[in-house]
Amino acid sequence: MQTVVEMGTDAYLFLKTSVETAYPKEACGVLLGKQEICVPDEIRQGKMTSGKEYKENLNEIWRRESTLEKTKKDEMNKVHESLGGVKEGIKRIWIEEIRTLENQAEEKRKQTYFEVNPLQLYCLERELENSGKELLGFYHSHPDCAAVLSGEDETYMIPGLIYLIVSVSDGHFEGIRGYQKPCADGAVWGVRISPVIKTI
Repeated sequence: MQTVVEMGTDAYLFLKTSVETAYPKEACGVLLGKQEICVPDEIRQGKMTSGKEYKENLNEIWRRESTLEKTKKDEMNKVHESLGGVKEGIKRIWIEEIRTLENQAEEKRKQTYFEVNPLQLYCLERELENSGKELLGFYHSHPDCAAVLSGEDETYMIPGLIYLIVSVSDGHFEGIRGYQKPCADGAVWGVRISPVIKTI
């Protein structure tokens, strides 16, 4: 299923300020909001009748919207082949709010590493109960490095959550990329990040 991540202008600007302020140390935090399955009209109206047509449609979306330079085509084809004639929609993830977390790594490691306090995450989860928001994922910055997952980043990814990596160069925001591991033993996929020109 294709995943599209949208972020409100306020959240986007908060993220940008967060990583620039933390530089040259790594910034980290959580992504809060909502997610839903959006069924395109052509699926809802039954116009896409074959698994092959559905596969071709998603392949085109992936080519157009993926943020990864290398798209793991073989892994994607396996997923689409397993769909057969099943008609699915697009998972829309809406980031309403971003909160920073204190980087509790040792001072000398904060430029290349981050750690968070599990108790802080527990308190956050309790706060989110009955709030209408959920924990969608995490973000952290890569000071003077590209917004690409490191081996360690990939190892500790929680399946299903969104991971945003922000590149910061000489104290200035450079770019952002999103990643997701759909299942524990699956490949990591890139997800499109779309700042929405409106405030939350």
